[in-house]
Amino acid sequence: MLVPALFAQQLSIALLLGFRFAFAVSALYFQMRKRIALAHAGTCAWQDAIGL
Repeated sequence: MLVPALFAQQLSIALLLGFRFAFAVSALYFQMRKRIALAHAGTCAWQDAIGL
């Protein structure tokens, strides 16, 4: 009876960590995309200002 309980506990911890890891990765990914978009917009505005 003890093994399934321990396994369930391990599984729930693994799922919790997996969730947090996936959330952190997605947050970083969106932050990077936002930065890239901002940099791209800045580059376009800069090129428009120069007249390229």
